[in-house]
Amino acid sequence: MEVRLQKFLAEAGIASRRKAEELIVMGKIQLNGKVVTELGTKVNTQKDVVLYQNKKVEINIKNMGVDIDKNEYKEIVLSNTNRPEMYFDIKKYKNNSI
Repeated sequence: MEVRLQKFLAEAGIASRRKAEELIVMGKIQLNGKVVTELGTKVNTQKDVVLYQNKKVEINIKNMGVDIDKNEYKEIVLSNTNRPEMYFDIKKYKNNSI
């Protein structure tokens, strides 16, 4: 999945999208070993390596959100920008907390 670099940085908790844009323009972000200064650069969340302060940037699954309709117990899709979509059947958790 491809997303804009500033969105990726914001979802990883590095900075807000606007501050992430500033970091990119200042040359503080590396993408696959090269400094990026162009806004709108796309990141393949499955393959590309993003570095900030020489540390790999990853999106933690804790940053992921999910919407559950309590009245309908059906398959729910969880998505995260750096992981393939994950599926689970909410029926398994009907009587338990998630």
